[in-house]
Amino acid sequence: MNDAEIDRVARMSVKSAVLRARHEFCEQDFEDMLQEAKIAIYQSPIGKPESYYFVAGRTKALNWVIWWKYGATRDKLIGLFDSIYPIEPIDNLEKCQPSIVRQRSGLRKEKKQELSEIFKSTRKKKNASKSIERDISICNYLCSEYNNLGISNELSINIHTVSRFRELIRKRLIKYCDENNIQI
Repeated sequence: MNDAEIDRVARMSVKSAVLRARHEFCEQDFEDMLQEAKIAIYQSPIGKPESYYFVAGRTKALNWVIWWKYGATRDKLIGLFDSIYPIEPIDNLEKCQPSIVRQRSGLRKEKKQELSEIFKSTRKKKNASKSIERDISICNYLCSEYNNLGISNELSINIHTVSRFRELIRKRLIKYCDENNIQI
């Protein structure tokens, strides 16, 4: 590609990026994006089709928009991506099949109280209230269909620690059932 072709493809790339971003840009912004697009095209491998250079230029121009124009803060990025990839209009969503949304309900208050009594009776230390609360929380998350990773994220503990706590809870519940002649 000669310089005139590179300039033409870079300008098309920048125009596409500007249309995708859907924001107001001044002439200096356009020139900066054009410069970034040209650099991307120059750095691309030789012998590729024009569409390859177009996408390389557009991607580099959009990256300039994200990092320089918007400062790449989280709030700005969320707003930018919403405008680049717009959310489906409500009219389109009404045409979709309704999906079943399951709520994570967890344990009822009475069941939590029962578990508290069970865990108190199966512990050697009778004043381990933090441990009992943690075990009840783990049981609650399990009833809410969380896996080990989800529980570890919610409780801010290691996933292997969650596995160990679940094993201890299981042993305590088995011990309680054995002591009270409850069939499992």
